[in-house]
Amino acid sequence: MYEEDLKSVLNAAQSPDDSLRLRESYVRKWVQDEVLFQHALQNLTDSLKDKDDLLDIYYRSLIRYEYEKGLINERHDTSVSKKQIVAYYEEYKESFILEQKVCKSIFVLLPPDAPKQELPIEWIEGQSVEDLDSLNKYCVRYGAKFNIADNKWFYLDDVLTEMQLPLNFSVSQSATPFRVTDSTKTSVMKILALRNPGDQMPLPMASSSIRAIIKNKGKVEFINKMENDVLSEAEKKRLFEIYE
Repeated sequence: MYEEDLKSVLNAAQSPDDSLRLRESYVRKWVQDEVLFQHALQNLTDSLKDKDDLLDIYYRSLIRYEYEKGLINERHDTSVSKKQIVAYYEEYKESFILEQKVCKSIFVLLPPDAPKQELPIEWIEGQSVEDLDSLNKYCVRYGAKFNIADNKWFYLDDVLTEMQLPLNFSVSQSATPFRVTDSTKTSVMKILALRNPGDQMPLPMASSSIRAIIKNKGKVEFINKMENDVLSEAEKKRLFEIYE
């Protein structure tokens, strides 16, 4: 190592003390890496020291990877439509089976000193725009945890944990919200929908996984097409010959 090798490292220093610390740390790491490399080199058999073929494979893979990544970013459309997600969900239903209970639920966790704790029940039952607005304002002010959206799916165990209820607490789909109160909190819940293990996973819960699958599949198809196009172009231009 030479002094000029340290210039780029020391440029990041903001004071003489920083410069000294960076210098010592960098030199020590460089020495450690070099000593370990030399030690390994001395103790490997001659056959294992020759890594030219592996280095060539790695170099080729790295160049190809960087090219393909840039090509995907520049030319490949990674957007996935709702229609594509629904179509995949319908075609591969058996791949989206629940292993746990899930639910749509409105829930509110209140501290014991929250005022007028009967009001959330009334607003949840009412479900008018005014009721939901009042519920939201109340929850923002007093709720420790809450969800008032009626279109979100949750794992039931997660909801029970949020509401500080035992995981074996019995719940069922119902038009009526319920309230559980003790000395430490009040839990208000309404189960709007419930699905059991073995049922099909709701589409909203499967969407993110499906989107990732479709994106990955699209990338693979894009790269395969690019490879075939490059090979076809090389054949047309007679850039290679095969001798038999």
